[in-house]
Amino acid sequence: MRLFIGIAFKEAVKRQIAEIQEQIRIERANFTNPDNFHLTVSFIGETDRISDIRKLAKAVSERHAPFSIEITKAGSFRKGNREIIWIGSEPEKRLTSLAADMAQTLTENGFSVDRRPIVPHITLAREAVVTDKSETVFVPIEIEVDCLTLFHSTRVNGKLTYLPLYRWPLSGK
Repeated sequence: MRLFIGIAFKEAVKRQIAEIQEQIRIERANFTNPDNFHLTVSFIGETDRISDIRKLAKAVSERHAPFSIEITKAGSFRKGNREIIWIGSEPEKRLTSLAADMAQTLTENGFSVDRRPIVPHITLAREAVVTDKSETVFVPIEIEVDCLTLFHSTRVNGKLTYLPLYRWPLSGK
């Protein structure tokens, strides 16, 4: 199974993100389905060690208290001759700490994960051909980070789908 740990959003937040997605002037793109909006904490990749991940993610979630982040900016980066369009936040100390703890915990237990510092972003579109580079302006979105979710990245009826498998509340002090 192709797995990652991330932050799932409430429906109201997904609607706000979808409104921003609709504002962006793009000639063509592979738009992210609003049900797939999330913020990745740690990409794990292909593994069948779900019971190990469950135990480790639970331990990490118990060491971190809930917090919030504010999505305030939009941007893009090139991948080949196409662009990835995203919205995100400035680096946030509690999110950075949570992601670093998760990466270290997974690595110490035999998982091969990306150890680079987290760049908080939500992908709005992939393989985009952008016709208008003017800045996207939007009202900041407050996101409550109160649990971690294990997602299974798969195809359902030919569509990329991120299925939530398990959730762990953040309960640390």
